[in-house]
Amino acid sequence: MAAITDLKVALAQLAQSGGGELVLPAGTYPVNENLVVDERITLRFMNGAKLVVASGKSITINGSVEAGLFHIFDGPGKVEGNMRVASVYPEWFGAKGDGINDDTDGIEKTLQLLDKNQGGVLVLSEGTYILRYLYLRSKVTVQGTGPSSILKLKNGTHRNLISLKDNSVMQFRLSNFYIDGNRAYNAAGSGIYLNKTAYVRPDHVLQGNAGDINSTIENIFIYGCAEHGIFLDRTQNSGEFVNIRGIIFNNVQVISCQKSGIKLNQNTDGKFSDVICTGNAHCGFEIQLRQQLLYGVQNVL
Repeated sequence: MAAITDLKVALAQLAQSGGGELVLPAGTYPVNENLVVDERITLRFMNGAKLVVASGKSITINGSVEAGLFHIFDGPGKVEGNMRVASVYPEWFGAKGDGINDDTDGIEKTLQLLDKNQGGVLVLSEGTYILRYLYLRSKVTVQGTGPSSILKLKNGTHRNLISLKDNSVMQFRLSNFYIDGNRAYNAAGSGIYLNKTAYVRPDHVLQGNAGDINSTIENIFIYGCAEHGIFLDRTQNSGEFVNIRGIIFNNVQVISCQKSGIKLNQNTDGKFSDVICTGNAHCGFEIQLRQQLLYGVQNVL
């Protein structure tokens, strides 16, 4: 199959004819000016095909994308648009999940795309993704395939692995993967750390109370964190008390963390079901009240 010599021309011709499928054979396709892919166009990437977006440029994809688990988007520019796909894979942005390479940039670029789309699903394949951080976005699901999908804190990072991108994040979902805190090579950091400094409600999230994050953490196994497995924190700002509210925990296990399995700092509501915390250095649950510290027992079932 012959390579496409001018991507801009090929897209324009296909849009002019009413849309269809544009097959990209193996090769590098530079994007040196801003391009828009019509919603009627499907980009089908063969293994080895890659769009390289130049600095300061963007490709806005409003149609569909079909590709395997290989690198199809590269370069310092932006990939955005209302992509018509059921899910997005970090491998498309260069993540490898091989337990060796740093996959932070690939994961982050995938989340940026879903954030621009105002939600969607990031799928973790089987493998170990080495990360410096993962910033959650509103209405975005991070979905694994089970015990074989692992997020592991990079050696020497000394920070929380999963946290909120900013104060506006609501209605996220974490499901069906493992978190390795890698405490042997990190002196600090919790597996999941959630905190806000102000209540902000994004325009695309509809709910009655801006203080309720309304999110789900389910089928998650966390182990080996230098601090807590999960820490829901709070902030006191010049008279305003800001905390994390409205998270559902279902089928969550936390083991072998250097502090507590789950720490709650003055949280006003949430739901826990089928939660197991065992073998953590401090306790299963650590609940911080306004006037006192209440520790849970070591094994919480």
